[in-house]
Amino acid sequence: TSILGETGRPFSRVVVLQGILAALDDLYQNFRTAGFDGILARWKELTDMMGRAVTVRTAGATLTGTVVDCDRYGALILRDEEGRDVRIYSGDVTVPGT
Repeated sequence: TSILGETGRPFSRVVVLQGILAALDDLYQNFRTAGFDGILARWKELTDMMGRAVTVRTAGATLTGTVVDCDRYGALILRDEEGRDVRIYSGDVTVPGT
């Protein structure tokens, strides 16, 4: 995917990078004043992962379950097939059928 492919028109890389850096600076300033809670709340508003069945590959295992939350430390909370909530701090997440 490219910006040209998505929009049908070219964009200046400088302008795109300036926009990305401005957005990151806004998030950083928000983090400095409100901590991670504000970023986490916004992520939860925007995500479509809650309640979805996923497979997660970590360094030591492959887990399948349902996304139930993201905790205050940024860990994805997955309810596994046995009903246990597992905190995942890093891994590759895939959604079956996508």
